[in-house]
Amino acid sequence: MIRWAVFVSGSGTNLQSLLDLEAQNSWKHQSIVAVHADRKCLALERAQKASKSCFLYSKNEIDYDLKLLDFLKSQNVNAIFLLGYMRVLSSDFLRKWKYPLINLHPSLLPAHKGKDSIQRAYQANDEVIGVSLHEVSEEVDSGKILRQISFPRLPEETLEALETRVHAFERKIIRDYCFDLEIEEERRVALDS
Repeated sequence: MIRWAVFVSGSGTNLQSLLDLEAQNSWKHQSIVAVHADRKCLALERAQKASKSCFLYSKNEIDYDLKLLDFLKSQNVNAIFLLGYMRVLSSDFLRKWKYPLINLHPSLLPAHKGKDSIQRAYQANDEVIGVSLHEVSEEVDSGKILRQISFPRLPEETLEALETRVHAFERKIIRDYCFDLEIEEERRVALDS
């Protein structure tokens, strides 16, 4: 069973997409068991409304890594999704966390690593835009790419319209990824039987 923690910093539309998927009983082998936010945000309210265990703690506070790891252990978390989490996890945290740690990034990596990726792709007049899921490594947005979706930039598209499309593809890539994990877990369970 995959027991997800989702790390968030903002509005939580990607978190909500997964919460909706879970609520539709689409998963047998996965569950969102915890949500961590580094600040008060709408995403945390979404998690609380869905009765998820929540941990609000700023990276600037004392013993951040230790307290976060203790929380994850207390919830039996064995995988983490960074969905709009706007903090870089410390090297110490990454060394201590031994389970999958996956980040959603709003660019076609390796292009436009870091913050403001959509805006930078827009300003660069990139003809092809994308979203990426990747493993987290110590170098920001440089871990192994798990999957990507690319799509053409539309002529005369505003930055706001592009952001809306990117966010729709973000929801698609995480939902597709979770569906594929569900299939893999079903196969594994069948083989173990």
